[in-house]
Amino acid sequence: MSAYVASIYASSNSAGVSAVTANDVRGGARFDRNIVPKIFGFGSADFEYNETQDLDLRSILAGGLGYHAIKRDSTTLDLLAGGDYTRESYNTGVLRNTGGITVGEDFMHKFGKSTTLNEHIFFYPDLTETGQYRISFDMGTATKINKWLAWQTAVSDRYLSNPIPGTKSNDLILTTGLNFSFKH
Repeated sequence: MSAYVASIYASSNSAGVSAVTANDVRGGARFDRNIVPKIFGFGSADFEYNETQDLDLRSILAGGLGYHAIKRDSTTLDLLAGGDYTRESYNTGVLRNTGGITVGEDFMHKFGKSTTLNEHIFFYPDLTETGQYRISFDMGTATKINKWLAWQTAVSDRYLSNPIPGTKSNDLILTTGLNFSFKH
C-alpha cells in the first residue's frame, strides 16, 4: 500500500496587482497485491484540486493488473493497465463523469546509498469522449545529506486534452527543497 499528498501555492504581485500563479493539492493511495511473483492486481484512488484550472475536484478510481518488469532492491519497474472512472467538478459549473483506460508505469532507481530517483507516468484515454485523454507525469530525486535531512527536486506535469474554456491544457510544476525525516 502506498499513499501520497502534495500541495503547492504561489502568488505574484506585479504593478500592484496580486494574482495566484499556483494552487494545487493532490493526494491518493494505491494498493497492490501479488497474484503470482511477476503479476499483481492494483486498486487506486487519486484526488486533485487546482485553482488555476478552475478544478474543484477530480476523483479517479482505477483498478487493473500490473507486471513487475524489474524487481530488485536498487531498481524497480512496474507496468500497469486497467480501467478507471473519473469525476471532475469545475467551479464554472461543468461536471464530467467518464470511464476510461489506465495505462502507466512506475520506476525507481537508487544511485548508491544516498540518492533515489522515482518516476511515474500514467495515460488515461477517455472511453466516454473518445479522442480525449489525460496524462500525469511525476519525477523526483532525493539525496540524503544525513539520516534526517535530504535535498529533493521534483517535476510534475498534468496534461488535459480538453480543458475548460479559458484555462490551459498543461500544468507544469518544478520544485526543490529540503526533506526532513522523522523516522527512527
